[in-house]
Amino acid sequence: MNNQTQPDRNQPWYHVMVDGSAATTYAAESNLRLDDHPAPIEHPLLEDYFTEFEEGRYRRNDKPWP
Repeated sequence: MNNQTQPDRNQPWYHVMVDGSAATTYAAESNLRLDDHPAPIEHPLLEDYFTEFEEGRYRRNDKPWP
């Protein structure tokens, strides 16, 4: 029997930064939605991964990801 409250394990999962917090979490692709009005977030790890927020998207930096 399949647990209907748990996302399917055989789908992409994403490491997500939680806006306004130092927390991160994993989210199944089926639980993510496109934001119609993307805006920058506040998170202490942003500069480890991105250089800027431009035209609704973050630009990846040249640093190797940890």
